Amino acid sequence: MRVRRDDEFTAYVAARARLLRRSAYLLCGDWHRTEDLTQSALTKVYLAWSRVRRADSEHRSEHRQRPQ
Repeated sequence: MRVRRDDEFTAYVAARARLLRRSAYLLCGDWHRTEDLTQSALTKVYLAWSRVRRADSEHRSEHRQRPQ
């Protein structure tokens, strides 16, 4: 179970890390601070990963149910 969780999180980071770093840079304007902010945010996301996955799953379900 933990291996699956780690694999999912790793895929999430691979898909989102660049965007997170760019956003953090826009907030603080310093690349060193940007790395710290990104790392802190990703650590918090990892610790709450089960809730993040559940919320994402609910969001996707809602999106599929909406009439086009």
